[in-house]
Formats: sequence, structure tokens, C-alpha cells
Amino acid sequence: MNQWLLVANALTAFGITLCLLFCPCCKEKHGWRAAWLAYVLIVVCGVTVIRTVTGIYTGPVDLSEVVLKGILLLMIWRLRGNLNGLFHSYRYKSV
Repeated sequence: MNQWLLVANALTAFGITLCLLFCPCCKEKHGWRAAWLAYVLIVVCGVTVIRTVTGIYTGPVDLSEVVLKGILLLMIWRLRGNLNGLFHSYRYKSV
């Protein structure tokens, strides 16, 4: 079971990295917070994939880690790679 979680963890991290690197979000507004968050996520997830492929990362993988990365992958996919949508604030008109 741990081997399957390790593979699932690497695949979700790889998906996050690809989505942030190659999703076309050039026409939308970018913010500095979203840019830094995207950079950190690309580095962290990329290192996870590289360490898993090379065999360095063989430690215990928890199911919650895989589930959280899966949710993060779906969220980034839904935002089409533009993390500025996380920081978008909606203004409501007072009645």
C-alpha cells in the first residue's frame, strides 16, 4: 500500500507542477502573492517528483498527504493555473 501511495503522491505532485508551468493564464491579471505561491509550489512539488523518481524519497507517505495534494491539483486545474483566483475578493453591495 505504501508503494501505491508513493506513486500517487509523485503523480499528483507532477500534475501540480505541470499545471502551474503550462496552463495558459497569460490574459488574466497576476499578483505578486500568487506568483510567489506558484513558484514555491513548483519547486516543492518538483523536488518531490525528482526525489521519488531517483529513489531518495522512500519514506512513509500518509493517505492525507495524497488527498491534500489531489485537492490542490483539482483546485489549480479549476483555476487554470492562475493562483490569483485564490486571492480574488468579491465585493458585495450593501442592501
